[in-house]
Amino acid sequence: MISIRFIYRRALDECSLRIRFSYKVLDQVFFVEADSRVKVDRTYWIKYHRARNVTHPIYSDIKKEVSKKLRELKKLVLRESANLDVYTKQWLEAIVEQYYAPKIKIIPPRTTSEELKCWFDQYVIDKGDDATAATLSKARSVKNLIIRFENTIEQCLLVKDIDVRVMMTFVEYCKDQGYAQNTIARNVVFIKTICNHAKIFDIPVSNTLDLVRTKRERVSSVFLEKFELEWIAEVKLVDTLLDIVRDWLLISCYTGQRISDFMRFDKSMIRYQKNRKGITKPLLEFVQKKTGKLMTIPLSSQVMAILDKRDGDFPKQLNDQKYNALVKLVCKEAGINTRLQSQSKVKQKDGVWRSEKGMFYKWELVSSHIGRRSFATNNYGLIPTVFLMNMTGHSSEAMFLTYVGKGSRDIAIQLSEYFD
Repeated sequence: MISIRFIYRRALDECSLRIRFSYKVLDQVFFVEADSRVKVDRTYWIKYHRARNVTHPIYSDIKKEVSKKLRELKKLVLRESANLDVYTKQWLEAIVEQYYAPKIKIIPPRTTSEELKCWFDQYVIDKGDDATAATLSKARSVKNLIIRFENTIEQCLLVKDIDVRVMMTFVEYCKDQGYAQNTIARNVVFIKTICNHAKIFDIPVSNTLDLVRTKRERVSSVFLEKFELEWIAEVKLVDTLLDIVRDWLLISCYTGQRISDFMRFDKSMIRYQKNRKGITKPLLEFVQKKTGKLMTIPLSSQVMAILDKRDGDFPKQLNDQKYNALVKLVCKEAGINTRLQSQSKVKQKDGVWRSEKGMFYKWELVSSHIGRRSFATNNYGLIPTVFLMNMTGHSSEAMFLTYVGKGSRDIAIQLSEYFD
């Protein structure tokens, strides 16, 4: 287990934060520390660094700069720590030096092992700055799944062992563990990606690797229809927190963004520009957290009405867990209670959730991602797909269409309007 923290340790009004790298060996925790060279004052660190909204004219800008440096330092340390067994103060100091002088490269020894699990870490290292948080999370979770699978079959898998036969056994193991079919399919694709990456460096792979296939199953895409969005907008909510959640839900449905992006929206991101008709329109500019894309999207009248209601600002920011719990209550209050055949994540034990099929009330199926699906579905066929993709940030039409919840019959009826 590895953790990275930044510590303000000195009894001074201003000092450099210490970066502490902790790791566990045989259930015993060790750590090494180094000067991060990120200077902050005591007032900022105690009062403003962990605050959600910082409106202080000075500390607001300081928080952006400091948070950016700490995120980048942490990512660099995590990347350099992969595949190492020994961590020293000198090693940590060298990484800090590398951060401030990028030309200095710390090149960790490349794994020569043919063991499959070793290549998950190597893949992340080789991705470098292109390794997103989603990539890191995926690599970690699939690697741990492979290790559990190895313990079950009592075999240490090599890269070349990944063939049709082994993957069939792996798929059956995943089904027994309660994984959904589409999750299994995504994991198989990622394992093939790891094997193909190892192949680049002359690690032997199976002759049947390309034949490994796992079918995905079509899952009904749950989205909020336009009349349901009107119900949500009009329902009277006495609880202030539920009103905040309601506004974020509507904003997500009218902008088509992920929670990691829309929950960061701030009025400072808005600028105004005239369109070709000479009409001034509000635009929102931000960088998508998952893709790193610079986005510029128009804000609809519905979103601007929410901002007007809140004196020109977005609602108070909430953490993902709280939002996902409360958004269901908002939809329940709004009467979104159609019964649907679908699948929903059900808690099996602490930290373990699995998808289960069944009949659910629609409000039970609502989560932060429904805004993205609703935006894609409600506007598909009304707005050119290329414009919708530009709004959502999708790079391929095939991926965008997975968010469209309309069936082929609905699309055909809508398409018929274009013909005499």
